[in-house]
Amino acid sequence: MLWGLLLGLLPILIHLFNRLRHRKLPWAAMMFLRMANRKSTKYAKVRQWLVLLFRMLAVLALIFALSRPLAGGWVKGMMSGKPDVIFILVDRSASMGASLGEQTRLERAVETMVESAKAYGDEVRYVVLEHTDERPREVKGGVAALPNVVGREVTDTAADLPTLLEAAADWFVDTKPGIGEIWVASDLQSSNWDPATKERWRRLSGKIEGLPQSVRVRLMALDEEMPANVSVRLLEAARQRTADQVELVLKLEFTRGSALPVELDLAVEIEGQNKSATVAMEGATHEHELRFPLQQDAQSGWGRVELLDQEDGNARDNVAYFVYGEPIQAQTAVVGVPDQFATRFLNLAAAPDPANTNQVSTVIAPTAVSRETWTDYAMVLWQAPLPTGEEADRLTEYAKAGGLVVCFPEDASDNNTFNGLSWGELKRFEQDGKTFDNWQALVAADAGPWAHSGG
Repeated sequence: MLWGLLLGLLPILIHLFNRLRHRKLPWAAMMFLRMANRKSTKYAKVRQWLVLLFRMLAVLALIFALSRPLAGGWVKGMMSGKPDVIFILVDRSASMGASLGEQTRLERAVETMVESAKAYGDEVRYVVLEHTDERPREVKGGVAALPNVVGREVTDTAADLPTLLEAAADWFVDTKPGIGEIWVASDLQSSNWDPATKERWRRLSGKIEGLPQSVRVRLMALDEEMPANVSVRLLEAARQRTADQVELVLKLEFTRGSALPVELDLAVEIEGQNKSATVAMEGATHEHELRFPLQQDAQSGWGRVELLDQEDGNARDNVAYFVYGEPIQAQTAVVGVPDQFATRFLNLAAAPDPANTNQVSTVIAPTAVSRETWTDYAMVLWQAPLPTGEEADRLTEYAKAGGLVVCFPEDASDNNTFNGLSWGELKRFEQDGKTFDNWQALVAADAGPWAHSGG
């Protein structure tokens, strides 16, 4: 809306248009009066120009108020009061190595922050936390020592900005240093910020706003577009068994500044063996899956994927490394009477393929659950009276830790309550005046199209 400031020229235009409406006619009497009042006329012109100026200022003030401009970033930092401490978060992931002229994004970020810190002087404490650090580091020696503390080389490890911000907030809670600022230098790469975890960001925002002292967050966004740059990122690497074959499945994400179609040549190295692949990329972001056969006895390994013939602004994001291993065993516990049909059915559903050793199901009798350690299982299928007492507490803690508990009703009434939930009263199904104890008896007695399913 700041373009509306051009409306401040309206009073001048109106003034000029009004002058055009008058025509000058020489008249002797008026000429005499003008000569007599020439001095007072000069003051009248000054008064008219002042009126015109204030009219323009009134229009500009109205437009300025409606647009509500905000000073942000480093400009706002210079205009606000001096903080007691500045907490600097530095993203040194591979994407920060992109060249912007003679400097990389990381080098420019460090230089800008050092220059900004000089405006505050050595009276302010400086604390640095890079994404590869385990804990914050306080800068000894003031602004002059800051360039030696912040690294200027990028790393191949990804940055976790939400975790860094949480660490900064925890530091302010623990140390209570007074008024502070958090400076963040990043290129806003999506994988480093994890924008999908909205709930986590809401908690983090509330945590920073709830700090007892005033803490401002300033972001240095180094996200300039680089049309010539192409990057590769590993989304997933897994060893997968299909029938009698073992394959390595690689899920990759390619990103570039241009959306024009292009073919990318890849060099893939798996345990020292070189392979190649070609990916047809369309759009600015493209996900692709590659599959390579592995030896049956290849339980684990390592490798890398590299973009070939890519001379762009950042060579560090042209390579992605990976490791793979045996899939984690998914073990399920089925709690129920072993001889019952429902227990056998759930046991078969949890592990339908006996040849798949990574998917195992174990039947546990209700009388033996006290001896079980639920954390050994990925899921618990409960086909027994709802747990109560100590066993209910153990299952509740297991679920809170990330375990999955699924309860199924028995073929009998159950008055127990588990976490506020319980089964309703058991009702037998009646049809044509007959009562059936279970669905198998109903299907067996039905002469309809489902009769063959009774066995």
